[in-house]
Amino acid sequence: MTADDLYLPVRSDGVIAAHDGFRVSEPKGATPSPLAGLFPYDHPASERERRNTLDFYLKHWAEYVGAPMFPALYTTWAAMAGDRNLSLRLF
Repeated sequence: MTADDLYLPVRSDGVIAAHDGFRVSEPKGATPSPLAGLFPYDHPASERERRNTLDFYLKHWAEYVGAPMFPALYTTWAAMAGDRNLSLRLF
């Protein structure tokens, strides 16, 4: 099965990365594409991976919001992380 052959890069801090060698300082590094795996999809990440990935990309929201595609989902991701204030701010 193809899904069995896919590799999901996870950093040592438990953050699901966009690709091997990922750095948030790279061009478009704050793009929250791994969060799309959590919602609207429901990737079966461990609780540690979910929490660390949400926290990591939400910390960098200001570096990305304004680009097309993902900004509308930030309110949901912030709510998933339990950050109601950030969710309201991003709404």
